Amino acid sequence: MMKRVIALGFFDSLHKGHRKLISEAKALAEETGAKVCVCTFDDYFLDLLTNGAEKEIFTLDERKRLLSEMGVGCVKVIESSVDRFSQSGEEFFEEMVACGEPAAFVCGRDYRFGKNAAWGAEELAKMCEARGILLKVTDTVMSGDHKVSSTEIRKMLAEGDIECANELLGRMYFCAGKVVRGRGDGRKFGYPTANLGILKQKLLPAFGVYKTITEVEGKAYASLTNVGGQPTFDIEKPTIETLIMNFEGNIYGKDIVINFVRRIRGIRKFPSPEALKEQIEKDKLEASRD
Repeated sequence: MMKRVIALGFFDSLHKGHRKLISEAKALAEETGAKVCVCTFDDYFLDLLTNGAEKEIFTLDERKRLLSEMGVGCVKVIESSVDRFSQSGEEFFEEMVACGEPAAFVCGRDYRFGKNAAWGAEELAKMCEARGILLKVTDTVMSGDHKVSSTEIRKMLAEGDIECANELLGRMYFCAGKVVRGRGDGRKFGYPTANLGILKQKLLPAFGVYKTITEVEGKAYASLTNVGGQPTFDIEKPTIETLIMNFEGNIYGKDIVINFVRRIRGIRKFPSPEALKEQIEKDKLEASRD
């Protein structure tokens, strides 16, 4: 079996800091003739760890999509469970060693693991030294005054500050999934929309209307996306509903990717569907502004 350089972390946002770490893991793999393997967790990790208080910036499928784009073919997915969270740092380390004959591990300086996150890069270095395994620890990445971290990105998404979140991510925040059937209200008054099916673990940005770019079957289209309820139609349940410009076709059941560019406005109730229609025309003009 080819030896591996294993990148350790959760990588739930694959932000600029994660990308730097993976880039250094790839360089180290090239030097040592090894294969890069990125370690991440399944979609239940944060759910169990925070009792549902935090959601994933990118789901496992979305992370796999991004890692593939980055040229990473090996992804080690760790299954979450109550037993997992009681595992000692030594037990976790031995599991990582057993998964792929590591030539080296790469982690961030603030990497934590084991029960109660009691182990960090310093303890990992000692374990690696005892086993003759190389360890590379990467430094924190800054973007202006902001530390590049998933915590900062979560705050920005919660505020609808897509542009700043995208800066820390190093790409556009996106939601990927299958188009599901909605109520069809948009089609009734001339604006057929695509409703995206999403996992409950997915972190959504602040409710509102966004300028987006939607990928359908390998092509990119300008779009407007409503995240949240539809108060004009007395619908409170939050959905992701996208108006794809200059597109015709039946895409029910097909996979699409909605890339978020910036927030245009908040959600509000209009006195009639006609008033909403007038606002959508204004939103389209605002979205085409740049």
